[in-house]
Amino acid sequence: MKDIKDICFIIQARTQSTRVPNKMLRPFADSNLFTIAINKILQSKIIPKDNFYLSIMDEELVNIAKKYNIFY
Repeated sequence: MKDIKDICFIIQARTQSTRVPNKMLRPFADSNLFTIAINKILQSKIIPKDNFYLSIMDEELVNIAKKYNIFY
């Protein structure tokens, strides 16, 4: 079985969805889905923070990633 430190965790997000544009940034529970997903990973006691990355290109998402100091 693989060691958890050998696994990379990636959140892939974009704002240009055709069915629900800006879905990841729409207001949800006093936040947005993108920020909630980031916080869930960062609060995990199992997932190493060094193995957490974001697959994003949109400026709005990049600005949020910078606030959390996460590689994208």
